[in-house]
Amino acid sequence: MLWIAGGFSLVAGRRGQSRRAQSRSIPPGPPGERGIHKMCKCARKPWSFAALLMAGSCLAGLPAAAQTVDESPDRDQGGAEAPMRAPEEGEGPYKGLRLGSFLVDPGISVTETYDDNIFAQKTGEEDDLITIVSPTLDVRSDWERHAVGFRAGADIAFYGENQDEDYQDAFVGLNGRYDLSSTSNIFAGLDFAREHEERDSPDDPFAADEPTTYTDLQGVLGTEHRLGDVRLRVGGTAQNLDFRDVDQVGGGEINNDDRDRNQYEVGSRATLLSNPVWQPFVQAAWDVREYDDGRDDFGFERDSDGYSAAIGTNVRLGQGARGEVLAGYMQQDYEDSRFGTVDGLDIGARLNVRATPRVSFNAYLDRSIEETTLIGSPASIDTVGGVTVSHRLSDRLTASVPLYHVRSDFERIDRTDDTTGVGLQLRYLLTSNLYVEGGYNFERRESSDPSEDYDNNIIFARLGAQLSETTFDPVPVYAKHGLYGGLQAGHSVLGTEVDGPRGPGGSGSVGNEQADDGYVAGGFVGYAAMLDRWQYGVELEADRGDADWDHDNAPGDRDFSAQRDVSYGGAVRLGYLLNPRGLVYTRVGLVRTQFDTFYDDGRGNVVDFEETQTGIRFGAGVEVSLSERVFWRADWTYTAYDDYDVDYTRGVDTFDNDESLFRIGLGYRLYDTRADGGEEEARIAHDFNGAYGGGQLGWTWLETENEGGRGRPIGTSFLSVERGGDGPAGGIFGGYGQTFGPIYAGVEVDAEVASADWDVERVPGRRVYSVKKDYAVGGGVRVGYVLADAALIYGRVGAVLGGFSTSYKLADSGVDEDDERTEPGIRFGGGVEVPASERLFVRLDYTFTDYDSYSIDYGPGSDRFDNDESLIRVGVGYRF
Repeated sequence: MLWIAGGFSLVAGRRGQSRRAQSRSIPPGPPGERGIHKMCKCARKPWSFAALLMAGSCLAGLPAAAQTVDESPDRDQGGAEAPMRAPEEGEGPYKGLRLGSFLVDPGISVTETYDDNIFAQKTGEEDDLITIVSPTLDVRSDWERHAVGFRAGADIAFYGENQDEDYQDAFVGLNGRYDLSSTSNIFAGLDFAREHEERDSPDDPFAADEPTTYTDLQGVLGTEHRLGDVRLRVGGTAQNLDFRDVDQVGGGEINNDDRDRNQYEVGSRATLLSNPVWQPFVQAAWDVREYDDGRDDFGFERDSDGYSAAIGTNVRLGQGARGEVLAGYMQQDYEDSRFGTVDGLDIGARLNVRATPRVSFNAYLDRSIEETTLIGSPASIDTVGGVTVSHRLSDRLTASVPLYHVRSDFERIDRTDDTTGVGLQLRYLLTSNLYVEGGYNFERRESSDPSEDYDNNIIFARLGAQLSETTFDPVPVYAKHGLYGGLQAGHSVLGTEVDGPRGPGGSGSVGNEQADDGYVAGGFVGYAAMLDRWQYGVELEADRGDADWDHDNAPGDRDFSAQRDVSYGGAVRLGYLLNPRGLVYTRVGLVRTQFDTFYDDGRGNVVDFEETQTGIRFGAGVEVSLSERVFWRADWTYTAYDDYDVDYTRGVDTFDNDESLFRIGLGYRLYDTRADGGEEEARIAHDFNGAYGGGQLGWTWLETENEGGRGRPIGTSFLSVERGGDGPAGGIFGGYGQTFGPIYAGVEVDAEVASADWDVERVPGRRVYSVKKDYAVGGGVRVGYVLADAALIYGRVGAVLGGFSTSYKLADSGVDEDDERTEPGIRFGGGVEVPASERLFVRLDYTFTDYDSYSIDYGPGSDRFDNDESLIRVGVGYRF
């Protein structure tokens, strides 16, 4: 697919080659400032659907060029191909400095970032503080006809401890449009960028002593014509990528010349404009990818040509929503016969909605074929999806929450990467030209190659200035604020990745994923303030827990364990009143937690010590007011801790802990929550009776008791270990219920897919095995209590069928087992539903499932697996 705006092109690789769904650094600055944003990897191709969204938010130049010259009501202004960069709420028209018939807008920002895993590693993470200086210059014509725009900028980064990671990125671009008539134009563009490759990219050589830099030169030429009710766009792009060689750790040089290439694309789109609501289109594109070297350093020919074709439609859903959906086919043919043809379904969708004058959200979905340098793989088929919700909290303060997921299926090799991220960004206008921003981003990659997994937490703060002004109008608010406190208790799952040397003299290594659950109890105090229907504040907490796991291989072998003990910390919170008594909120903060660690290597070396680790904790919850001052809440958090080493004389193992924590609390406010009569006006007449249905997303922990014979010969020792891993889950639910006074009773069925797994890898030549939770279907009963029509608090119990994939390889005996099975389980738990309208509701649901055990017979012995699951889900439902 070729995506060409009416006056300029969103060309391949516009801002980088990193395989990301979002920036590993921080989100971009406000429109008009490039900031330090590194575009999503899908933005590397001109036909990329998500490139349209990302470039539209990062490149504010040429607003006139983003529209065609025909302004009749039946056109899609800017169409689906043009960046839909509508002004933010409270943002005034572009001003800048007028120089003749041009508008000039210089800007600069300084950003301070804390990154806890700068190299995107599974273990041995390194953190650092990064300072980034980002100047920009935007020049635009202000003509009645035609348009010219110029953009330039840089990102200059300084690492506090790892100076070799410093980078100096820069870009410059010139775009223009020449109007032939009121219905025809010609557009062209030329862009040059010097960029660096992010460390999380699968193409980044980790042995490199510094980031790989490259230059990106791109040009575009095209034309658009309106022929009656049909708009036709035809265009082409040319791109040259030149990667620099880089020094290797320990000496020598890594050759990147075999990555240098030229890419050419031509394509067209025809759109039918006769209907103002639905505007169907057809499009097709052809591209050629030519590498400077005939073969790469591993002997593969990577030249290829390909095409794509799709049909779709643009749609306008009233004044506040517009979007697009398409489906088609894509194919890339490689000259190397070992690569052959890569093809697949091409899909794309986007939706831009301004739900209220203050609330908007943007969603996107894209699928593409992406180049790679992994040995034996020609490309990956990438599926990218995400949504960003923004809310103007006041005349000066705006909050945004991005959520995204990327799935990369690498062709011809056995590797699949799933990358999930979520963040929170706040922007505050100090003056019409000066702003501050801050936020947090969490990202996790789970790969079929366990060594490529990583977690990443980023916290940032930014101060910026721009010549163009932002206007803001007063927003009437009521403020209720004060202290609160309470007690809470719940369920904790402690997970640990253990990596260390094994074998004679440490000649091999092992990677284990352990997990088990326990209970936790403690208290909290905080300060909160209301701003319209939003609540913001800070909170301190302390608790004690007993979640632990144990690895026991007896007699005469390793026995080690970890237990979570005392924890204390603080967080910032941001909440929203769905109704006068029901509040949903998010939170992010830091905690200090004590872990009791025991290690016996079976050779007389015993270590038993306490270790206090810092962790980044984030999550969400629901609060329901039981009276004017008493409230009940359900709160879920995830915490990623620093890793630490366990030195047992013969070697060193690394323990990397994380924790999933669900708590129920009861609190008391020292301030009045009444909204001066506004509560009656805002009361929602929600009927909890009848049928309902909805969708839900969440996070699941798979916990497994693994037992089996070990030793040589097998059976001379016995292993008993609690393993575990986590991952995303999502699905649908439906049910029926009735109220009897405040008592609620009903039945519910649900289905979900999940990607929670753990693995054990002993190299070289020993056991490699794993268990993965794939899906579950089930049903049960719910019994609950309705609180003043403001919330339904419920418990649930039922039966489920869970799908599990078990892989077991034992190199010593040539065993290679792949087992897929469905196991029954008993699921119980509870949650809370909060009405958001007369029929719409939001729920937070937490369950624990105990599945039947099963065994894997691998010839010389057998292993038993007894799976449990802790599942947190956030859902949106509709009562019929």
